[in-house]
Amino acid sequence: LGGFDPAFFMYGEEADLCARARKLGARPLFTPYAEIVHHGGASEPVRALKMQKLLAAKALLVRRHWHPATQPLGLALLALWPLSRALALRLADALRGRCEHDAASACWREIWRGRRNWLAAYGTAAEAAATIR
Repeated sequence: LGGFDPAFFMYGEEADLCARARKLGARPLFTPYAEIVHHGGASEPVRALKMQKLLAAKALLVRRHWHPATQPLGLALLALWPLSRALALRLADALRGRCEHDAASACWREIWRGRRNWLAAYGTAAEAAATIR
């Protein structure tokens, strides 16, 4: 496989390795018995920034491993994910008449507002703009 792809920073490495292995005929497997200890949040203390980096990695996975005909749909759905979360949390609060999810909704709105950056993080701004128009 040639090792880890340096384009993936912190998120998406294992999915990229599995996709590349599959293209070479391997059948990557996951095991419920493996144990990884990650000291939660130590690598990325701000949730919005973590999610933007995670979404940038997912956008790169779509660009690298999806068929070109399906990439625009994949990127558009990825771009809509933060918006749907923010709207769902606001709707839940409105229906309950409480503001339980203000912080989470604000976080997802911030992620949504940064979509041009994370969609283009590993591509071009033009690609990102075309995806979300």
